[in-house]
Amino acid sequence: MPEKLVNQIPPDLRRLYIKAQEAAQRENPDYAITLFCQILEKEPGFYDCRRALRLEQAKKAAGQTTGFFKKAFSGVGSSPQIAKAKMALSRNPGEAMAIAEQVLNSDPNNTMAHRVIVDAALAQEFPKTAVMSLEVMVRNSPKDKALVVEFADLAAQTGGEASASAERALDELARASGFDQDLAQAQKNLSARKTMDEGGYSGLAGGEGSFRDILKNKEESASLEQSHRVQKSEDTAARLIKEYEDRLATEPDNMKMIRSLADL
Repeated sequence: MPEKLVNQIPPDLRRLYIKAQEAAQRENPDYAITLFCQILEKEPGFYDCRRALRLEQAKKAAGQTTGFFKKAFSGVGSSPQIAKAKMALSRNPGEAMAIAEQVLNSDPNNTMAHRVIVDAALAQEFPKTAVMSLEVMVRNSPKDKALVVEFADLAAQTGGEASASAERALDELARASGFDQDLAQAQKNLSARKTMDEGGYSGLAGGEGSFRDILKNKEESASLEQSHRVQKSEDTAARLIKEYEDRLATEPDNMKMIRSLADL
């Protein structure tokens, strides 16, 4: 099932989403997180809601003082939930995501929880949701080549802002490790996606836009190029005429000779 926009979810959940956004604006992340999670349990493909949840999770974590021991034992404390989420992956990916989000509510950078989100999202055909978690994972482990390539390949499929982030991650890893065939191929894939985005072809792939839009853009480009050529030709002709007139003005005898020959 594809990821959904706000106008594609039921009215009651839209109202709840607005309420959650208002809580976020009032700097009440706990309440906003609770509402966002309630929505995602029913609509796991609601991408904007999950992105808003990520922001509130990060906001809540930034406002807390996390000591060394709390960091050290946070992974241990979440292990039962992670195990439960992994067990739910095959039979109910949506449930697995909901359990993983409970871990992320208190530990937004938990790599194991984000891995569950990625696997569950891909099982439900939510690529943008998977990319969002992969970006966090790469930020935590920028030297993990397999992870960076996974992020870049999926970002190349989805496009958007993640492509730039994936490109930076690839470039940094390539500079540190030298030439690598896997990294080079991932860079090519991202470059191809960038070409599609700039040419308007990505809209077709996503069911947006039309060939008419692309042809219109190409026709406008061709028209501008042709106008430039015509203008350039006119400028060249005017310059040649001016040079010819100047030469005749300084050589009147030649002009008379040409006219005489024309009269014969």
